[in-house]
Formats: sequence, C-alpha cells, structure tokens
Amino acid sequence: MKIKLLSFLILMLYLSLSTKAQNYLEMPVSIEVRNGSIASVLSNLEKQLYFNFSFEAQLINEEKKVSINEHDLPLKKVLKKVLGSDYEYKVVGTHVIIQNKLTPILRGRLSGLTMNHWKMQ
Repeated sequence: MKIKLLSFLILMLYLSLSTKAQNYLEMPVSIEVRNGSIASVLSNLEKQLYFNFSFEAQLINEEKKVSINEHDLPLKKVLKKVLGSDYEYKVVGTHVIIQNKLTPILRGRLSGLTMNHWKMQ
C-alpha cells in the first residue's frame, strides 16, 4: 500500500512539473524594446518568468539589434518574432533550450554508399 501511494505521489509530482515546464512557452509576456540587442531581450524575458535560456554561442548573434513591442503574447510567439522561425524550443526544468530546427540532423552520424548516377563520357 505504501509503495503504491509513493508511486502515485511521484507520478503526480512529475506530471505537475512537466505541465509547468511546457507552460513556460505558453505564458504571456509583455516586452518593449527599441533597437536593443537580442541578449537584452532574452535577459528581460528571463527576469519576467524566472527561468534561463540555454543555446550554443554560435547559434544566435546576441548583438543583433531588434525592436519589439508586444503585450500579453505567449513566450513562444515572442521568441519567433525576435529570433525568426528557424528555431525550436525545449523546456528542461527552469531552462528553455533554443535549438536550430536542423541541429539534430546535422549532429547525427551519416553512413552509407554514395552512387553517381551520371555517366561520364
């Protein structure tokens, strides 16, 4: 009986944390930045929602200047407006990981045989 109760409580805790984590991307944010760096926009968003962004340094030009004026827009939509549509987001704990949509493919190991279908004359 105690094991079933403990298992149930662990499951409920996991589901609660999982739901909260996914909600980061749907949480409404308000931001007004005129000609500011992407780094300052991300920092502002981190402070509003009490989490951190994580990404590879070469993925995003943090010094690029952007302007945005949005109120009560889901975080995911704000990120799309600031960074563009080439990124995907994964929530792990209190971190929002930003990845290029192509990153998993490029990191994979390719193997096989390449054939030339062109006949040389």
